[in-house]
Amino acid sequence: MERGGYKISDIYQGGYSSLTPPSGNYITAATLGMTTDPRTANILQEVSTKLSSGVKHIEVEAVSPEIFDSIPKQHLKEVNRLSKLTGIDVSLHGPVMNVSGITQQGFSEAEREAMERRVADVLIRSHELNPDGNIPVNFHSAEGFPGSQLLPPSEREEGKKARKLVIVDKETGQFAALEPEVQYRPGAEKLEPEHITPEQKLDINNKTKWGNSISQLIFNKERADEILEDH
Repeated sequence: MERGGYKISDIYQGGYSSLTPPSGNYITAATLGMTTDPRTANILQEVSTKLSSGVKHIEVEAVSPEIFDSIPKQHLKEVNRLSKLTGIDVSLHGPVMNVSGITQQGFSEAEREAMERRVADVLIRSHELNPDGNIPVNFHSAEGFPGSQLLPPSEREEGKKARKLVIVDKETGQFAALEPEVQYRPGAEKLEPEHITPEQKLDINNKTKWGNSISQLIFNKERADEILEDH
């Protein structure tokens, strides 16, 4: 076999060396952003300290509702003044809240409305950070309740679109998960499986609950009529 006239340096130029770092890819501190310490309500000191690094964006971390409530209004105004003097942008990370109204006991409309008012209060207070304009306000939800699951588009049919439905009783606040089920009706001449979809089970549950409510109402009426007749 004929030997080629080449050198290793022609094929492999070597890797990165820490002794000769590459140049030309530097970025300025102004392109970066920082956050305040979420454990403290002294955001004025936090913002002043972070400004010395040269960043141009600072987010006020108020992930704890207790910390957010303890931030003085004057601090918010002073942060606005600092942002104007230094030319930085300010955003706010609102408290982590369960905005859906879902608690360990189930769904609560009163809890949902309370959290809705809480969100509005955060937005109103955040306006102090920039009274002349708008600032980004970031919210993260705290709940991790599993939701309904849809079937793939290729498997969906009329009245059959969900793999699992998560429902809530508005009166009791209790949750239930409805999944497909196979039923067999006893006494039938030919025992064949009947496939019940989550949508059908939801309809059955609603009709059953409505029927039970009407039956209870009729029973109470009959009982009241009997008492009136006896007296």
